[in-house]
Amino acid sequence: MEEYKFFEKIVPYLNNPFSLTGFVLFLFFGIHKILINSGIIPTLSKREGSKAIQVLLRYGFIIAIITILAGFFYAGLQNVFDVKRLEKKINEARQLVDSEVLANISNIDNRLGYVKEALEPDDFAKELNKVREKIAPSIKKQFATGYNQLIAEQQITSLRQAMNSSPLRIEFGQSLIQNLKESGIDPVKVNKFYDQLAEVQRATESLFDTLSYVASTSVQDDKKQSDYNNRRINLAFNILKNRSVIAYVQGLQILKDLKDNYKYIPDNAINKLKLLKNLEPIQLINDAQANTLLDRLVDRSEKFGLEKAALLEEGKQLRNAKLEQYKEINELLKIKSTDSWSEVVGKAISLRQLGRITEAVAAFSRYGEMFSKTDPTAYHYSTIAQKFTIQLGMLSLEGGIYIYHIDKGSKARQAGLKVGDILVSYWEKDISNMNDFVSALKNAPRSDSIEITYLRMDKNGRFYKKVTTIPKGDLGAGFMPI
Repeated sequence: MEEYKFFEKIVPYLNNPFSLTGFVLFLFFGIHKILINSGIIPTLSKREGSKAIQVLLRYGFIIAIITILAGFFYAGLQNVFDVKRLEKKINEARQLVDSEVLANISNIDNRLGYVKEALEPDDFAKELNKVREKIAPSIKKQFATGYNQLIAEQQITSLRQAMNSSPLRIEFGQSLIQNLKESGIDPVKVNKFYDQLAEVQRATESLFDTLSYVASTSVQDDKKQSDYNNRRINLAFNILKNRSVIAYVQGLQILKDLKDNYKYIPDNAINKLKLLKNLEPIQLINDAQANTLLDRLVDRSEKFGLEKAALLEEGKQLRNAKLEQYKEINELLKIKSTDSWSEVVGKAISLRQLGRITEAVAAFSRYGEMFSKTDPTAYHYSTIAQKFTIQLGMLSLEGGIYIYHIDKGSKARQAGLKVGDILVSYWEKDISNMNDFVSALKNAPRSDSIEITYLRMDKNGRFYKKVTTIPKGDLGAGFMPI
């Protein structure tokens, strides 16, 4: 058995070509020497054998021994180089772990800062809202909704671009872990760190989904929806921060392990931790402190999970309530044969304001069908209203008032107005409905003439703007909403 153990020890060295060649020669010449000494192979005379063969047999055994020793020396030398290469690889792995961990920690801190900045109140939006209310109170609500959605979408895009500037280097995780395994370093903590980075990335995408949802559901003066949206954003941010801090603490454990077990950590690592603005603590902590902190963070994570489930259920209830509300509104907006002309016009305008353009056009068409027999102006109004509804977005208007009648010799006729024109501005005041017009008439300045803006449809069915002045006072025309 001892002989076998000895053989097991020298087997690895036989991988070396010198050792293997020498070992084969040793066996070949050794066996021949034994056979010659035992007389099994008779000794050759000088005449019977070649001098070359005699010399080879005489010195072959010695050559084999020398070759084997050379192989052992080469193998030992190679083993020394292998140890040095392994030490170099271990040092490189340590440095790589250190640089990757610090880079990811720094980027996590930056990303939290970007989110905080993006979620801060928009003071500019508040000031703009005040200006809107002074200039055009009638369109304040509708314009604000569109503006807020646009700004929200721009903020989401800007935030994603900022996040991309501080990426989480998750793709390096597998190669780094494999490198650590080959170097004989325990990769468990590093593996946990990169797994948590993936959780941070998922929480980031969840935050973006929440922001997109809020941008699409924000409605001016809907306090219930606004409160729900704010709570969803706060929860998404808290979950992201929770996942980020867990990854950070695991990163601190890796750095502490490098310092304690491998006596390696660069001086700038400590300085980098002190520069963090959104992560705590900003110094290395021991495993006991880290585990205590991680336990608290995991408990919070579970609570956030329950809170998220409750919010999602509340969101379903809000959606169901809105669906019921929409059903009621939809029922109210249906055109009935018993509706008066003002009810049909009001429903058509409401449909247009809700963005249901096709239905609004159909409602105006129905107006012509219902009232053209009793009102000779109904068909013309119906045609103009349909064209106006289709082109309203391109005209950048909210509405106007339609001229369905002009008295002979009236101020309106003298100013060049015609039946079918749509008044959209009076004394620099936008006119979207009848209330706007009445208010503009009352508040017009004392002057002989007033500037007005109106639309006229050409023979191709397209509207173009015209501006004229008209004497102040009764215009001598009939107006109706459109």
